[in-house]
Amino acid sequence: MNLQQSFAQIKIMILVSSMVLFSASPLYAHTKGKGLSPAQEIAEVVKQSLDGIQASQVQAMMAQHYMRLRLLSPTGEWADESLANNAAYLLPDDIGEEEVDAFIDEMAKNAHKNKYLKKFLKKASHHSFDELKMKVATEGPTVFPLAVTYALMLDRLTVAMQNDWRVLAASISIYNATADSIDMWTKIAPVEAAKIKMVEGPMKDYVAVHSGEVALIDDFLKVGLQDNISWAQSIDGYLGYTDNAYVAGVLNQYPANADGMSPAYISEDGTAINLQMAESRRWDDLYQTWNMAFVSQYANFPFVLPKLLIPSVSNYKHDADGYIYTRSLALYTQLYYSFITRVDTNNAPSIDWNDTELSQLWGKVNKASALKYMKKADK
Repeated sequence: MNLQQSFAQIKIMILVSSMVLFSASPLYAHTKGKGLSPAQEIAEVVKQSLDGIQASQVQAMMAQHYMRLRLLSPTGEWADESLANNAAYLLPDDIGEEEVDAFIDEMAKNAHKNKYLKKFLKKASHHSFDELKMKVATEGPTVFPLAVTYALMLDRLTVAMQNDWRVLAASISIYNATADSIDMWTKIAPVEAAKIKMVEGPMKDYVAVHSGEVALIDDFLKVGLQDNISWAQSIDGYLGYTDNAYVAGVLNQYPANADGMSPAYISEDGTAINLQMAESRRWDDLYQTWNMAFVSQYANFPFVLPKLLIPSVSNYKHDADGYIYTRSLALYTQLYYSFITRVDTNNAPSIDWNDTELSQLWGKVNKASALKYMKKADK
């Protein structure tokens, strides 16, 4: 497969398509019965589509993603000193097939640790999703290799933003300048522009706290997070996904800095602003699978999932209070990448993989998980 040529033809902004999308691939059947978890079986499917990929190809494709965001120029110059200082990490030249496989395995491993997501994957494996299966079979072999390079870029940029708030500050400035230069704000829907600004507010607050401009308050991000969850809940309810809407309500019943919970605090290494919820690890598990089900309504929902699957976001087992921080960093870049891509190419993503049966099943399983979470949180 000529990956460079394929990249020029397809405007993507995702990492790995939904776990269940991979399970619909014809290759998936070849992994069944080998003692692997559902997430591991899916990872094997993705890796088969990347056989023979070279480090030079990975680097070139990652560079294209940075260029899309205007973080890197076509001549290879970084747009800000903070990015240049992290160049070796952001755009390495030694990620070949072995390293890509390890990256995919890590995402699968993290997914397997989420008991609620694992429960859904098990349920989904007993459904056929025939229409979705056909789309994945025809489009997946081209999308999967390209998707992983976006995953790698998003993961490394998210880590760099967390480790150095100056990278985040630079990205905010560059994203806004790019949006203005291509007149993005008049070319996307008002609700889309509002969503970006809703997420951008906390990004600016992160920078203000880390730079010492303002002090961290106890209820930091508490209301904003609840508002974001409520926004999604209203859409789920309006579209008839009442089970998943119920889950959003449960998440908001156990907010950050509730009675008995720690107020917002700076992480021990000073790189993140942490929020504690009741049974934070399980709250994160529930949030992750709930949000995946929410975005599964979208025709291009595989393009929205990177923010939840990349290791920097999904590896929260031993740092549950830091989950929302890294998840929001990845979401912020994903939003700008999505809309910049659309406006740049004057073309919305030409993919339609949503499946009502899938979304309804996901919400149903999530509701059952939410009920179990409440029992645990209320003990």
